[in-house]
Amino acid sequence: MPTETPDLLDRLQAVDPAAGDDRAPAWEDTRRRIVTTPRRTAGWRPRRAFALGGAVAALAVTASFVYDSGPAPPDGRPRLGVLEAAAATAASNPRFSGYTAETRLEILAAPEIEGHVDLSWTIVRPVSETEYEARMESLRPVPEQPIEPPPGSAIPELPGVKRTERREGDQIRDITTWRQPYGTVFQGIPAFFRPGSTEGPVTVPTDPDAVAAAVAAWAAGRVPAGLHPEQADLIQEAGRSPIARALIYAGNVLTAPRVAPDVRAAVYRALSRVPAVKVDPTAKDAFGRPGAALIAEDSDGPSHTRSELLIDPKTSRILAERHVFTVDPGTNENRGKNDPPHAEGSQETTYRYDG
Repeated sequence: MPTETPDLLDRLQAVDPAAGDDRAPAWEDTRRRIVTTPRRTAGWRPRRAFALGGAVAALAVTASFVYDSGPAPPDGRPRLGVLEAAAATAASNPRFSGYTAETRLEILAAPEIEGHVDLSWTIVRPVSETEYEARMESLRPVPEQPIEPPPGSAIPELPGVKRTERREGDQIRDITTWRQPYGTVFQGIPAFFRPGSTEGPVTVPTDPDAVAAAVAAWAAGRVPAGLHPEQADLIQEAGRSPIARALIYAGNVLTAPRVAPDVRAAVYRALSRVPAVKVDPTAKDAFGRPGAALIAEDSDGPSHTRSELLIDPKTSRILAERHVFTVDPGTNENRGKNDPPHAEGSQETTYRYDG
């Protein structure tokens, strides 16, 4: 039976599969450890944590001017002016219908840690006035010998979801396609939910006040009332702090195709009112495109994550979603005898829009 390379969440399950009464380990903390598990010994399940993505080998913001809800910048610019500009352009710019997003995940090599780079793509294309085709592609090495997935880990057959694979030299390209209606979050369909879920697709709010309230709730450390339960679970799993979760939710809405302009504008206005948000107005994505980065920084013990949502204030579109994760010096050298090492690396998803 052919298998696919497990994603981050599947490798996470491989490390800590047992359920119990103990407090679950921090997601970001555990994510650093999953690189020590076999990368191609488990079946892949198409589930994404709606998380901020990323594709740059190193994050260089050493000369950036980052400001937050404190005093106005010394050059007289209004606080968080890039968000206000994005809100203004979002209200007047046409909706986008499709894009291609490339994700690059890099795990840095270290003692007991296999360094590697994984590439994957998500593609959205309109197919009718009411639906778009969603497509995911990823590359994996051709296995030296057939791999049998553990019991229960094989990809279930799902109505409307088509999976194919083709060999390209010493790699295999896995392709998954499906259709979903406009007004729903990409990957916010039952194929990406927990096994046995009976929930329908994740819809994008159509009321600007409702989406603004959801951003504010996440930023305040609350789950928004009426939020899709699968989306709520995955956002909490992917983000460790309130501001990180607010940015993840914002990214869900802003990358959904054909979202109404007033809803997109409401997201940016809501973020501009979040005291903890930080903005780097001089950031660039992996392609060198200038933009502004909305920043969340999380720490959990020795583990640290800097997450960024890069936007283009001139078009109000998301340029990239980025994570950079690090650990304190000496953490691996001083870990417990049976504790696996922590890994460092980065992940970035970069968007290119149609039209």
